[in-house]
Amino acid sequence: MNAFLRHYLRIDARSLGLFRIALGLTLLSDLAQRFVHRAAFYSNEGVLPNHNHLFNLKNEGRFVWSLLHAFATPGEATVGLLLIALVYVMFTVGIYSRVSHVLSLVGLVSLSARNLLAEGPGEPIALALLLATVFLPVGSAFSLDVIGARARAATETKPKDLVEDAQLPSAKLVQAGRLPGFSPTSLAAVGTLGLLFVILYSTAQARTGSWTDGTALHKAMHVHLVASPLGFSIRNSPILGPLTQFVRIAPYATIGLALVPVVRGPARLAAAACLAGYGLTFALLTQFSLYGFTLASASLLLISSDSWEAWTSRFDKRRTRTVIYDEDCGICFWLSRYLRRIDTRRQLIFLGNGSFQDGADELEVRASADGKRKLIKLPDALTPEVFESTVVAIREDGSFALRGQAVSEVMRAVPGLAFVGWLLSLPVLSSLFEIFYKLFAPRRAAVSVALGMSACGVPRPEPKQADAETLEVAPATRLKNWILGGFREGLALGVLLALVLRADQVHSLGIGVKPTGMLESITWWTRTTAQWALLSPEPPTFSEGPVVDAMIREGESIDSFTGRQPVMTLDEPFELGSMWAMYLPRVISDERRGYQSAFKAYTLKRGPRFQLEDGRLIGADFYWLKRPVDGSEEMAKERIFRQGRGGGTFGAPGSGPPNLQQRLPMLRTPIDPEPETTPVPQRLTPGEELGE
Repeated sequence: MNAFLRHYLRIDARSLGLFRIALGLTLLSDLAQRFVHRAAFYSNEGVLPNHNHLFNLKNEGRFVWSLLHAFATPGEATVGLLLIALVYVMFTVGIYSRVSHVLSLVGLVSLSARNLLAEGPGEPIALALLLATVFLPVGSAFSLDVIGARARAATETKPKDLVEDAQLPSAKLVQAGRLPGFSPTSLAAVGTLGLLFVILYSTAQARTGSWTDGTALHKAMHVHLVASPLGFSIRNSPILGPLTQFVRIAPYATIGLALVPVVRGPARLAAAACLAGYGLTFALLTQFSLYGFTLASASLLLISSDSWEAWTSRFDKRRTRTVIYDEDCGICFWLSRYLRRIDTRRQLIFLGNGSFQDGADELEVRASADGKRKLIKLPDALTPEVFESTVVAIREDGSFALRGQAVSEVMRAVPGLAFVGWLLSLPVLSSLFEIFYKLFAPRRAAVSVALGMSACGVPRPEPKQADAETLEVAPATRLKNWILGGFREGLALGVLLALVLRADQVHSLGIGVKPTGMLESITWWTRTTAQWALLSPEPPTFSEGPVVDAMIREGESIDSFTGRQPVMTLDEPFELGSMWAMYLPRVISDERRGYQSAFKAYTLKRGPRFQLEDGRLIGADFYWLKRPVDGSEEMAKERIFRQGRGGGTFGAPGSGPPNLQQRLPMLRTPIDPEPETTPVPQRLTPGEELGE
């Protein structure tokens, strides 16, 4: 029963640790894309100066909060984004995990809220999962925090202490001593998984039409502002049909497999694989990589303790090694002590080289998973002089490895480090690591002293030892943990309730309770708005995109959005990323008139792929292209606005390809190329044009 409840009431700390790393890398990747466009979206020289944004929000009667509203120039925006990058790095590697987790949430809120027109479907999902997991111990595995904690908790002070396993703490003792917020068994864990299921169900149940007949992704890959360059390249591939069916059923399969009460470990692994494939499909084939990679990261939360225990306890006799290290080297002793604690398969034995100075000719090696050992004869080639000069890893059959190869084999015996050990065994990397080891080995004692580690006979303090199984947590500590833990659980429950009710309000899940007051404020100020629908209920039926005909000098023009000559086509992939893909269709709509003057000014000064060093462009025409994805009608163009003297390529009488003479009926003000003297219909806010 305990295993059954554990399966549904907790998220394994190791799953949380992997989720933290994957989500941190996702946030860094997203930030790298934003950094390229920092001047356009995060400075006053871009499409939306901060004062203009706040003024428009005031007129709309709703404010948002963003730390980046305080940064005005491109240089200041660069500093702001670099500070957020530092926080993301700390979160990823697990330094001050709780603090960096909260600061990462603040950073993503600031990035998202700085320009609401550029918000995509990925931000609400990433923010919701960041907010939900802030109450969970995401830094209690695979983090620098836990490496430091394990090093401080280690009681082994002499080489002989590493020989036996008795001093290692039991799982029961570790759980009993957990501080509030560091137990992965909680309402926050259940609520986080529930929130993930709500996200999957709310997006899946809304998909209809072309999702059921298997053509949805084929259509989506023909939509200029949706398909990534990779997706655009396979837009006619037959694989898109089966992939559409997979995307349609994957959310339901993930939820069902995660709730299966039997064969729980394999079922959860299958659910995680389903969700990872689902997320990677969107990440790789669409512009919205934050959306896809966040869901792929969330798949790691589904890996159960059963799977982890099976993996970390799988004994492999071929990987058993007896490690002989220099007991006078502080770094060597510290690493041996740490590796011993994470060697959950008990495949390693650590012996100090002092054990062989008296002429011993035998040593112990692991014989079985239950800790049994056996004696083997020490190879004749291993002399005390060898043990003094290098680390040695001795295999069960008596063969051995030295220096860098020994380090590689030791790592391959430890769960979690096997991949690193395998990398160090590759031809080129192994040679480089061997060179590094030969440089480090003669200096290991000096480096140990410089780092404050005991070396060369410096005495080590001997703390009082106690039997790990008899240690107990004080009653007062237990009471404090219960009180603080209860407060945390109540706070987590309120946040998760706000997120679920907001999702119901947006996606009509059937709950029927509208979040009000504090619950509504939580979702608004954290930007967890549940606006995570992507290609729902169906992909767009029209492909749309911009063309800028900007005049550099008389008779010469360029598209500042591509950095190339203007071409009236949608047959090339959109390369500016999700922020521009979301921003452009929104800013030209009639309800966004208050944002359009800043965008017009930006277009005359620069573009994401071009900027004059000596000032403004002479003029620019901004066109919007549109055509059905099924190719049933010719492409139509509409000139949205003209700045200054306009562009030079398409402004002359009769210019432009013949197919541009055809116009679709849904465009309100379609414009064919016409003489400069003809009045130009305006869609944006009337007023004096820049550069006239």
